[in-house]
Amino acid sequence: MTVKEYLEIATGIDKRIASLTDRIEMLRTRAESITPAYAPGGSGGGTPKDKLSAPVEEMVDSESEIRQIRNEFIEFRDRAEREIQRIPNNIYATLLEEKYIKGNPWGTVTDKLGYSDEKYVREVLHSRALAEFDRITPENTRFVPSILRTDSV
Repeated sequence: MTVKEYLEIATGIDKRIASLTDRIEMLRTRAESITPAYAPGGSGGGTPKDKLSAPVEEMVDSESEIRQIRNEFIEFRDRAEREIQRIPNNIYATLLEEKYIKGNPWGTVTDKLGYSDEKYVREVLHSRALAEFDRITPENTRFVPSILRTDSV
């Protein structure tokens, strides 16, 4: 795993949490739409419990997965922030924190660093910052959340 891939984990986990949250909302809407059809006087086969159990079980499973992902995300983020702060060059440390921890776009990162040339920040300083991070934090010491490890599947 490259340094860039390692640092992009935060963004990927954040997107996964958002996707699972959307799924819970969809399942909740489905469960709520099933309920009125089985109110007293309603028609249809089966019981409300039968029709609601699958969406409710999916919601519970998704919420549990979100909690696990969120806990691992927090652990990863804390660890990555500490690793980035070990970089002695403040420009490099700030660049990596703004880009990977805060998720800012290159224009914002460039402004925060006090530079005017976004391409220079993205291509030159970014490469140097990644190389410095790699030097300070060797691959075998990096924390990867269990949900993303290939050996945990």
